[in-house]
Amino acid sequence: MAPKRAAPASPTASGSRKSLRTSSSQAKAAPEEDALEEQLPEIDDALLLAAAEEAERRASVPRSSQPEAQEKAKPERPAAGLLADDADPLAMERRTMHPEWFGRLEKSMAAPSFKQLKSFLASEAKAGITVYPPPELVHSWSRLTPPSNVKIVILGQDPYHGPGQACGTSFSVPRSVPAPPSLKNMYKELRAEYGNDFAVPSHGCLDGWAKQGVLLLNACLTVRAGAAASHHGKGWEPFTRAVLQAVAADAARAGPGAASGAKPAAAAPPKGQGTITGMFAKQKKQQSSDKGPQAAEEAPAIAPAADAAPSAPQGADEKQGGVVFLAWGLPAAKSLADAGITDASPNVLVLKSAHPSPLSAHRGFFRAAATPKLPSLFKEANDWLEQPGRRGPGGGVRWGEL
Repeated sequence: MAPKRAAPASPTASGSRKSLRTSSSQAKAAPEEDALEEQLPEIDDALLLAAAEEAERRASVPRSSQPEAQEKAKPERPAAGLLADDADPLAMERRTMHPEWFGRLEKSMAAPSFKQLKSFLASEAKAGITVYPPPELVHSWSRLTPPSNVKIVILGQDPYHGPGQACGTSFSVPRSVPAPPSLKNMYKELRAEYGNDFAVPSHGCLDGWAKQGVLLLNACLTVRAGAAASHHGKGWEPFTRAVLQAVAADAARAGPGAASGAKPAAAAPPKGQGTITGMFAKQKKQQSSDKGPQAAEEAPAIAPAADAAPSAPQGADEKQGGVVFLAWGLPAAKSLADAGITDASPNVLVLKSAHPSPLSAHRGFFRAAATPKLPSLFKEANDWLEQPGRRGPGGGVRWGEL
């Protein structure tokens, strides 16, 4: 659950006015939605997101009128809780992860990349560096949404790096913290889609979605205070790729078409196919060749299928499953591509668009809130999930239950 208290202010995130101006000009010059996929490689989403994160941090730092958010104005703890225990290197994970997820990912956490991650976090703690979220919240994404419940995955990149914001679930903040601008745009789109059936919340806590099966996962689960992307490339990405692959594999086994031999969702499409994976195939191949044999050694292992819910037998009736992956912005699309996630399986749907950041939402995230009005990604995901043979009527997410 998200914390109700926050630590004091941390160093201001890096980024210059020049970067922000560059980001804004790129956003204005960006193509329309119908050309988004073809033009994604030309859009510097990483720069846009860095500027957006700084804007969000400044806009949503808890105000002094919120006593719960300011109550613990004491020196912040370093990430000591993330350190490996000599007796049990995975003591923290065992204690804070949902048991289903721990069982599915235990082999992944034995990989060299995860051990290196733990060493890196230990060095951050020894240096007295403040890391978000607090150790006990790093795996909040797992506790509210066990693998057997996942319907939709909303993939973010970093935890929020301002004080009191990060709570271990993507795009969400504690109830005591104002909704950041990206989340406000998500609410705006939902209001445009559902009208009075979606009452805009007065908070930014998305636990209500997570409890219904929306996996709110960041590609990187920790960050230095005030420094976006500071923990990228330190070992989280192989781990979260294993999470994504486990979800896709479960969907491929459980949904319609599983018994007929449909390919797993993680199978890569044919070369040259016009999918988001193809955009990064060349780059991924180059990265693998640069790393050499070590790349194979560090590939995260996924727990056997026996750990997952059993596949429905042939002839089973309705509500067999299906998972939607929402990829907002180029970094999220790349994370899915790196995990091999496509909609090659009939039980997996990948919906991609621009990021809901104010700097890019107009480039394709806004649909119901745009002119002409189009079905929002939220509605499109629900319509697909509620088809007969997947989860059936009422099998989607009740977005207004926050």
